Amino acid sequence: MRVSFDLDKDKDNSGKHKFFNNLRKELYKIGVEEVSSSEESDVHLFVRKDNPLAKKNILRVDGIQINEMNSNQKKTLQEIQHQHRIKIKNADGVIFQNEFCKKTAQKVLNMNGKNNVCIFNGADPEEFNVKPFVWKNKYFMTHAVWRPHKRLKETIMGFIESKIKGVDLLVYGKIAEPQDIIHKNVHYMGWADREELNKSIVGSVAVVNIEYLSWSPNSSTEAIVAGKQVIHTSSGGNPLIIKDRGYRIKDTKWSFENINLYDPPELRVDKIAKAYIESFNNPIKGFKSDDLYIANIAKQYFNFFTKTLSL
Repeated sequence: MRVSFDLDKDKDNSGKHKFFNNLRKELYKIGVEEVSSSEESDVHLFVRKDNPLAKKNILRVDGIQINEMNSNQKKTLQEIQHQHRIKIKNADGVIFQNEFCKKTAQKVLNMNGKNNVCIFNGADPEEFNVKPFVWKNKYFMTHAVWRPHKRLKETIMGFIESKIKGVDLLVYGKIAEPQDIIHKNVHYMGWADREELNKSIVGSVAVVNIEYLSWSPNSSTEAIVAGKQVIHTSSGGNPLIIKDRGYRIKDTKWSFENINLYDPPELRVDKIAKAYIESFNNPIKGFKSDDLYIANIAKQYFNFFTKTLSL
């Protein structure tokens, strides 16, 4: 079996590219040979474009575009959603990140009857076998490419409201607009490479991801594999990944309509603060995370490849 990956950049530091690179390493270990997209292959695993040279084309759905207010889009939301439909229609099989992603495709795109499976993202536990980041205080950490639906302001305000003494919040990542929230226990760490992030995750009290309608955030997957509880909300794919391995904040229920994702519903600061306090006073530890190990995820991909080739 041979697999072609559609990766735009070999050195991209995004969670998606990190996942795909880990995935292909694990697939290689179990006998899957990777070839270029210009060669014949049994299976072509793609995220953007199928390959006529492959016996079977399998689409991995990273998410469905629902944001009607994204000014960076060169095409209308309807045109983008139509492209989603065409890709799913042309694929011999579809891999969704979780049931939330699949249900969104069914509701928004009217997708049904397609050979598909739900497989979580995964992470390599060996990457978190590192010395934890040493900081002057105990700390919570959060990291993202910060856009409005990631709720950076609420993440910070909830921490400040918690008033936990002698504890800090470390904020990593690219912030579109400078934050005007200055507090002695909130520290803006800037962009960090993967090694730095791994050490910071391992050293943290908990990882915070209260994004609205997240598909399948790699930050949550990595935190769980590192043995760290995750503060999250009830919306999107996060609850399906985290399960009972973190503290959950009730969020506004989404009815699968197109929305302005960059104007997310309010999340009560006192509820966020409560999650910080509970995770600090009663940390969730010692949970199993092998369901998110990249080696086990790769086996699920392999099994779906095999099934699709037999159809």
